[in-house]
Amino acid sequence: MRHLVWLVLLITGFAQGQTNQLYLRGGLSRSHFTGESASSETQLWTSNEISYPGIWPAQTTRASNFLGRRFQSGFTGGLGWRHRLSTHWAFRTELNYEQGGGRIDPLRNTPTKQIAYGPPIRFLRDLISLPLLAEYNQSLNSRWRLYGFAGLQVAYQLKALEKGRIDEPWRSSLPTFYEYTYNRNETYRQTELGGLLGLGTQGEWFGQQVGLEIRYQTGLLNVVSPTMIGRGRMESFQASVLYYLPL
Repeated sequence: MRHLVWLVLLITGFAQGQTNQLYLRGGLSRSHFTGESASSETQLWTSNEISYPGIWPAQTTRASNFLGRRFQSGFTGGLGWRHRLSTHWAFRTELNYEQGGGRIDPLRNTPTKQIAYGPPIRFLRDLISLPLLAEYNQSLNSRWRLYGFAGLQVAYQLKALEKGRIDEPWRSSLPTFYEYTYNRNETYRQTELGGLLGLGTQGEWFGQQVGLEIRYQTGLLNVVSPTMIGRGRMESFQASVLYYLPL
């Protein structure tokens, strides 16, 4: 925590000049996983489970329950610093909190076909990220500018969970379902390297400097821990509002 305080103070000190800006950002993130283990089709139920209901999940499915192809919504936000290098170019860095993950449909093999069974399984990750960005901007008028940016980021995983609900309609007692939460901290890589692209606009609104921004982020390494079986990457699309702090 002490190192984090020093980082915030350092960024604040750099932001005092006319060529520097400090800003807050917050918005919505939509993320999912891609790769070998991201598809629902990898989660197959055994014939033993069909013959003897109640054995859920079948043991053969657990190795693929690490990733989810469907999108999971979450929050993203943080503190950023922008340093103007020239008329059109700038350097930016941020300290962000991100909620990522994915969802997947549990599947069951029947004698005739494979069907979706029960609510989606959710994979949730809390991350701290530090991007390093190069920005190119162009003025639209005297008050607004348009900019694009690209760069790399390092992310550290704070927490990872798997949440789901198991339905057992054959049970004689009520309720016929129960919810579960698994700790997935050891499933995913703790430190990740990723790339990102974005587009935004900044201008004056009611006397305050604000901005709107969209960005695409993707992991460059296998998100699954080297100690686990499976491969995949996490991707996210983010839309956020920026508020530039008056200094």
